[in-house]
Amino acid sequence: MQIKHTDQGIHLDGIDREIINQIQSDFPITTRPFQTIADRIGITEQEVLTRICQLKKKKIIRRIGGNFVPEKLGFVSTLCAAKVPEDKIDEFSNIVNQK
Repeated sequence: MQIKHTDQGIHLDGIDREIINQIQSDFPITTRPFQTIADRIGITEQEVLTRICQLKKKKIIRRIGGNFVPEKLGFVSTLCAAKVPEDKIDEFSNIVNQK
């Protein structure tokens, strides 16, 4: 695993990038999904698991889970980014969360 820190952020090696792409875009629904990912990119299942654990430790991967279409489940989803002074966060949150 090659993780380099630069002024522009973290640079991962090609294998780590491919693992992340497989998890995000084409996670296999099989009894051994990490073996399937390993087979796809030409490494061992153990190497996939080791690299994922290292990426989690470095907080590059927060979690692995399902990604759903909110509207099909009756939810509304909005992504909001804002620069808010620390002393105004509670007030901002209350305003954003109003119905």
